[in-house]
Amino acid sequence: MATSFQGLGDLPGGAFKSAAINVSAQGSTVVGWSQSANGKEAFVWTQAGGMQGIGDLPGGGFSSVANAVSNNGLIVVGCGQSSERQQTITEAFRWTAVGGMVGLGDLPGGDTFSCANDFSSTSSTVVGVSSSLPGNTEGFTMGGGGLMFGTANVHASIETFTAVSEEGTHVGHGGFEYYTQAFRHKNLLTLGLGHLGGYAGIRFSQAFDVSADGRTIVGMSYGPLGAEAFRWTASLDEMVSLGAGTATGVSGDGSIIVGQTSSPFHGAFIWRAETDQIESLHNYLINRHGLGPALAGWTLLAATKISVDGHTIVGNGLNPAGQFEGWRAHIGPELIPPPGRDD
Repeated sequence: MATSFQGLGDLPGGAFKSAAINVSAQGSTVVGWSQSANGKEAFVWTQAGGMQGIGDLPGGGFSSVANAVSNNGLIVVGCGQSSERQQTITEAFRWTAVGGMVGLGDLPGGDTFSCANDFSSTSSTVVGVSSSLPGNTEGFTMGGGGLMFGTANVHASIETFTAVSEEGTHVGHGGFEYYTQAFRHKNLLTLGLGHLGGYAGIRFSQAFDVSADGRTIVGMSYGPLGAEAFRWTASLDEMVSLGAGTATGVSGDGSIIVGQTSSPFHGAFIWRAETDQIESLHNYLINRHGLGPALAGWTLLAATKISVDGHTIVGNGLNPAGQFEGWRAHIGPELIPPPGRDD
């Protein structure tokens, strides 16, 4: 399929605003949120159906966000607002077209709060964050049986799970060695990933995504440049800086990484193993794929995720009218070879 770029639009009613957060394995389904007549509302987008709002949990105020989608695009997870004792609370949800939006509850004890951040199609596992002690958060997992399990009995320092791979590696961040750092967690073993050297005495790192095979983890850590995007691989067993910014998405085999940078340019970036450097996604789509007309007037602020197959990137930007809008780019064969390569 040829390379293409398109804005996703927004839901009817309210101000024009939408954000693309995640994408299915082969890029056919995008999820996120948009302003609708009801307020902030989770959406599912497909090429055939466009953007469709999926509502919110009953009770409480109205606010929902879709954070992840199954490989086939049929299951969506995120968080919405429900109520408890006449109070509005944030609660994780699971949505299907047949069953609608169903709240997943939260961990016992502490503040009433949960949010689902990712979903593994292989194991039908939802991962996210909840509260089991007042003022504290804890990563949770929920399998097909519908029971939510916290991590306090496994590792008391896991504050949240942000992503889960198809082979079972969970990533997130928590308190290890007296500072917050990214970690990988599998088979009851939790390992901190360290940091990039710190900045102004601050040691800190977060993991935001993991490849389908579990061997590449991406995120942000403080280093000499301040906030820096990182790539961690099982083969090196250490973080490598990609430059200033944050890495938020990685392809299934770890060969492509996307995110947002502030230097040497501002906006969405793409990192490819074949070049081993970050590039402006905007310039890459124009210079290698001839998408200048489609991107005219657009500012690509951030790339949030890339599909498992590595062919579809989603993110957020300013459209030609200056409105905040989610977008989708499908990456086909390069039309224009890079300098020095004669195809």
